Amino acid sequence: MKDWTGNNRTLGATLGASSHTTENRQREDYYATDPDMVRDLLNAGAPLRQRVWEPACGAGHIVNVLRERGHEVCATDIVDRGCPDSCVQDFLWEFDDGEIGDVDIMTNPPYATALEFVERALACVKNGDFSKTEGGAIAYAWFHWVKGYNNQTIVKWL
Repeated sequence: MKDWTGNNRTLGATLGASSHTTENRQREDYYATDPDMVRDLLNAGAPLRQRVWEPACGAGHIVNVLRERGHEVCATDIVDRGCPDSCVQDFLWEFDDGEIGDVDIMTNPPYATALEFVERALACVKNGDFSKTEGGAIAYAWFHWVKGYNNQTIVKWL
């Protein structure tokens, strides 16, 4: 099943992407994040608290980079994909909406439920072989919400 119905005026064409596929989506919408993208984000100065929760941790690509940078990371996912020191938990269903304390959430959510992930994160914060994509166009978007932030929003390319 193809999940993209855009045309030549869509964002994909603007970015020069040509990876719109007719292949089926990965199971549980799992698409791992290249650790180098996480390093680029952190090197660009993304402010993170000491404690970080990665609720769609997969095999640990984001988690491992955060831990190598000295962060204390709570790693959870809907299924066990082998992330070290993680546990199985459905971010959308298996906890109440109470505040979770002094923690940031950093994740690459499943695309099919990305909006629900953002809504859940806002409510409570009151595959891994990247050689297959070398040379291809992959667009990543990172969003960092800071409660109480009232300045200009900045969007930039890394």
